Amino acid sequence: MTSHVETGDETPQEAREIELVREETRLRADRIRTAYEAVMSTEHGRVVMWDLIGRAGIFQATAAFGMTDKTFHNIGRQDYGKELYARLASDMPELFNKMALENVKWTS
Repeated sequence: MTSHVETGDETPQEAREIELVREETRLRADRIRTAYEAVMSTEHGRVVMWDLIGRAGIFQATAAFGMTDKTFHNIGRQDYGKELYARLASDMPELFNKMALENVKWTS
């Protein structure tokens, strides 16, 4: 497969390769989305996902005063946690809301 940017001037072989990559990317995204939905469809899965989000520290301050490395580490963890949070909230809002409500019950 070539590594140039798609320009519309591709050979038929390159166009087929581009289409194959698009299809593989779509199938991978579908598979991952299905796996997330399977995890989120169980109470145990929602507990684990909420734990991962919490461990990422998205509900905490990132600053570790006097420790720049720790601050940057915290920012990186939060970035991943926010990505997971956003993915769940946008891709499966009903299950996300169920998870959040369950968390309120678990922590009350």
